[in-house]
Amino acid sequence: MLLMTCAMAAFILLRGNLNQKSSRTFYLFAGLWFMIVLALSRNFGATILAFGFIPLLWFLSAQIQVRIAAGLMSFFLIFPALRQTEVITFERFVDVVGQISTDRQGSFMHRLNNEKRFLERLSEKPVTGWGIWGRWRVRDAETGEDISTSDSRWASILGERGWFGFLTYFGLMIAPVILLLRTLRRRQVPMDPAGLAMILCAIALYQINTNTIGALRPV
Repeated sequence: MLLMTCAMAAFILLRGNLNQKSSRTFYLFAGLWFMIVLALSRNFGATILAFGFIPLLWFLSAQIQVRIAAGLMSFFLIFPALRQTEVITFERFVDVVGQISTDRQGSFMHRLNNEKRFLERLSEKPVTGWGIWGRWRVRDAETGEDISTSDSRWASILGERGWFGFLTYFGLMIAPVILLLRTLRRRQVPMDPAGLAMILCAIALYQINTNTIGALRPV
């Protein structure tokens, strides 16, 4: 996630400094360097997001970027509900991943099965969740052994704090973007705040498949 956000930030600054030759060269080199290192890291999710978002940062206006960020982050907030009701399924995406790597396909299927278990357990306490100390995790009925793996931050937050905690926790990420969206009615938005909104959006979408901000868990 760090490499992804650094690459995006470099191209945001590059677009804002096209008229300054020295700064332009520096930010172009930095952006390309981060992209290369990110590709070499073989992190599939972060690489896809970076290669998908950077063209948007480069070609779209600030106003369109803010609208895209707000829309995608709103989708993220309802994503668990869509998964729980099986409105969204990943069968076709699993096939695509399998064409890239069978190992990644197996890992992805394991993750989807765990998320399904978590959502089934969440249905017992959907509002406030199961609390801390791992009570939200799935355990063997006979031995009590933890048989689950939590790879997605949204799943752990939902399990611990329910929908109330999930919307509160991730709502803090989307609130600045929504407020920025409201300013479009009154005035133009500069490129830098729009770029930051896109970075927040990429970080939020990254939590669908990872648990990278677990260290920021509130007390």
